[in-house]
Amino acid sequence: MQTDRYDYAPIIRRKPFKWPNNARIALVVAPN
Repeated sequence: MQTDRYDYAPIIRRKPFKWPNNARIALVVAPN
């Protein structure tokens, strides 16, 4: 899917995402 909103950037060329203060994030998936 092409879009004009942003340029395509393959994930291997993207900068690593850093949270402020080197914070961590937790993700919980709970199917019902």
